[in-house]
Amino acid sequence: MNENSLDTLLSKIGEFGRYQIRVITLLLLVIAFSCSIPECDEDVLDLKPAWWTNAIPSISNEPAKCSRFKSIGNINGTNCSSIDFDKNILLACDEYIYETSERSILQDFNLHCDENLWKLTTVGTLNSIGSLIGLPLIGILSDKYGRKTILINSILLCAISGLIRSFVNSYIFYMVMVFVDSFFNAATYTTAFTLAVEFISPKQRVIVVSLISLFYAFGGVITGTVAWLLQSWRPLLQILYGVQLLIVTYYWLLPESVRWLLIKERYLEAQKILNDIGREKQFNVPLQTLKDLQAPVDQLVDAADVNTTLKQFFKSFALTTRLINCIFCWIVAVFVYQGLTINSVALSTNTYFDFILTVLIEVPGALATFFVMKTFGRRFTLCFSFFMCSICCISFIFIPQDLYWLRLCIYLLGKCFSAMDFSVMYAITTEMFPTPLRNLLLSVCSMFARTGSMIAPHIPLLELIWKPLPLILFGITSLMSGVLCLKFPETKDVKLPDTIDESISIGTKKEITRCNT
Repeated sequence: MNENSLDTLLSKIGEFGRYQIRVITLLLLVIAFSCSIPECDEDVLDLKPAWWTNAIPSISNEPAKCSRFKSIGNINGTNCSSIDFDKNILLACDEYIYETSERSILQDFNLHCDENLWKLTTVGTLNSIGSLIGLPLIGILSDKYGRKTILINSILLCAISGLIRSFVNSYIFYMVMVFVDSFFNAATYTTAFTLAVEFISPKQRVIVVSLISLFYAFGGVITGTVAWLLQSWRPLLQILYGVQLLIVTYYWLLPESVRWLLIKERYLEAQKILNDIGREKQFNVPLQTLKDLQAPVDQLVDAADVNTTLKQFFKSFALTTRLINCIFCWIVAVFVYQGLTINSVALSTNTYFDFILTVLIEVPGALATFFVMKTFGRRFTLCFSFFMCSICCISFIFIPQDLYWLRLCIYLLGKCFSAMDFSVMYAITTEMFPTPLRNLLLSVCSMFARTGSMIAPHIPLLELIWKPLPLILFGITSLMSGVLCLKFPETKDVKLPDTIDESISIGTKKEITRCNT
């Protein structure tokens, strides 16, 4: 691989991410650098001094980043001439100079040059592996021990590992902490999403989905702004992860999922939470009422046994095929979202502004998700967003390079629709599966989706075969998902299923009565 290809890949690696990978995006910030020639009193910010052709090999009329000519004798002053270097002997660079004073892990762990490229890409890959392992395990624990308990402890452990990572000086130890961080952080979003959805009525679920997406986007803007102000990876981690320690207060502020408590037959705890909620309106919920609201005991006798419930789940051909279809659509949603980010056009010369802008485009996506889902339902919204994302990806290929603003608009539209299908996937996955397995199956889908995030960083290599190939791949897979998602049942205004039978009946003639509240 030549150094021009290296520059291209490095710049695209710096765009990689979602969830805590948004932080990794800024940690992997690739700062322009060049080989340092200590013998020549060079300006620390001048990557192309007047004498560079005498001391550094030229690659496409640009100074090589990782090699230099051997110096001959003692060199004094700044006028390094060609006679001061032997151009027949190439040496690897020992020191580097940088275009700005920004600090990323590139400098602190010496990740320059071609031979260290794998160390940069491994950060994102190891993060995905940690998520791949953590998602199903955290999902199982959440269904067994409760949404609140696992959510708070996961975020707390994630915060501790992130803070430790900000102080390490070893690349190996840093990578260990990346894995630990991603392991605990993997299911925090899915668990929080499940907890929120289980607390509200069917009519309000679309609002919650949109609000979560909005606040997620605002969180990304805050992350980009803090990084812009600090421009150094260690204090960035310390601030972002230090704030997460406040999650301890949620032990007293956040109630457990009432629906989960009812499934576990912990009626007294559910009664206390509902009475606390209803205190302002001066009503109490009788204990017997909670028991009557729950499904018959004979349907729930095995609800607490995850293994038994899973066996019942996979005995249903309809639910099994629905899960497989859901997993595929999840993989495509993650793959296209992150692929569009990595292969994005250069929006400006400011990396931080680019980061903030690509996050902000998700705000109109969240608002559009709210109105379309509320009016047309989940299935239509998901199909529409996948199809529109496909159209944007394919049409982008045919727009001339000189039509910058048109290309920019099409790109942002594609990213917007990609964010939309991501949000709807969370909603419809949560609403299709029964309460005892809801968080587990949501985590399993998200886990398989990590294969999309693991593949996405390598997509730029396809441009070496044919430049439009990545966008064609994004367009085709989005189109396929748009067709397949039509097989999902419509869950708009449907009561969340608590049992296997209720989950099967969604979308059939025995469909659960839709709520009008």
